[in-house]
Amino acid sequence: MNFLGHLFFSGSDHDLMYANLFGDFVRGSDFTIYSNNIVKGIKLHRSIDDYFNRHHSILTVQRQLYKYFPKVSGIAMDLYADHWLAKNWKSFHNQPYKEYLRNFYSYDPFIDNEYPDDFIYFIDVLKSRRWMDDYPNESGLFNASNGLSKRLSFPNNLGDSLIYYKKYEKELQMAFQNYFKDAIKKFL
Repeated sequence: MNFLGHLFFSGSDHDLMYANLFGDFVRGSDFTIYSNNIVKGIKLHRSIDDYFNRHHSILTVQRQLYKYFPKVSGIAMDLYADHWLAKNWKSFHNQPYKEYLRNFYSYDPFIDNEYPDDFIYFIDVLKSRRWMDDYPNESGLFNASNGLSKRLSFPNNLGDSLIYYKKYEKELQMAFQNYFKDAIKKFL
């Protein structure tokens, strides 16, 4: 899962949403320098990633995509999942998508929580550029995959994600429907 999926599975707890996103910034298992709330978010993040990466429906499609995305098929699946969730938001959440994002963006996670500067910078960029606003659209998937492709330190074709999303849309839709049905029971 990428940003949106992690927010979704944090429920309505804004501090947990941000702590969950912070999970991508933490290496290792020594969490002693973080508050209990942040540790809860880190562990939730890892649990969501682990469940997503091992779910049979996700693995089936990811294996098909590996030939197109060696080394980055998992990343492509993360991006596809966020696009699919945003596109089908009404099926999963009673709050309209734009309103949900507005509430997330307007919350200040740094009042009661201490985070390192690199995460603070990331959140500032995420909010100012409003990356997730366009997730329901193909242009959002295109922009996210191209942006991430450029940030990776090795050659990759993640920028072609939209092509293969369209080619495997039926399979992806079935995989995400199965995954979300199971994940909602597990995390919410």
